[in-house]
Amino acid sequence: QVTTDSTSDQAHASFTRSMIDDGILPEKKYRPEDNRWRRPWYCTFGDQMELTEKKPDQQFGITHYLNQDWVLKIAKIIRDKNLNIGTFIIDEGWQDTRGDWNLNLERFPDIRGLVDNLHDMNFNVMLWWAPFLVAQNAKIAKNADWLLSVKQGNMSIADYTNPELRAYMQKQLDIWFSDQSEGWNLDGVKIDFMAEKVY
Repeated sequence: QVTTDSTSDQAHASFTRSMIDDGILPEKKYRPEDNRWRRPWYCTFGDQMELTEKKPDQQFGITHYLNQDWVLKIAKIIRDKNLNIGTFIIDEGWQDTRGDWNLNLERFPDIRGLVDNLHDMNFNVMLWWAPFLVAQNAKIAKNADWLLSVKQGNMSIADYTNPELRAYMQKQLDIWFSDQSEGWNLDGVKIDFMAEKVY
């Protein structure tokens, strides 16, 4: 970017293209430089923080999770007000447990129906995901060799050098991004807590 006087977008696109041409990255259906992603994004995290009852000793954390009906309600308000939101992010709460990453069916009984509805309203749809965090009550936490020996707070850290864990997560990702009848047909994920892996 510095040597060619490129814009940030041009430099990013050129670098990404080089990575693909060199076989380091695969071709993807959606890329960050795709113009469809340039419109503002909306994330339910703010709603959840606003609705979470704050305790005097609590600095941060969500205790009020949204559900499928709430997501659709907010999406309709955005469209009714003609707001130029292009991507809708369903933040934490869609999952059963950090680490297992299965759908919480009480809050989201029909995720594919929800995604289809959001697509019909001209949204890209993303889920919040913290791939390295594993809660103590997660089923995968019983597999000690799937975890690093260090912890971050009360969370374990997933060790993706383990091929069994990678295979487990690949099955999840295949469901999330599949447009087949059993798939969720997502457009992307908002990856969070990457610092946990660094620590």
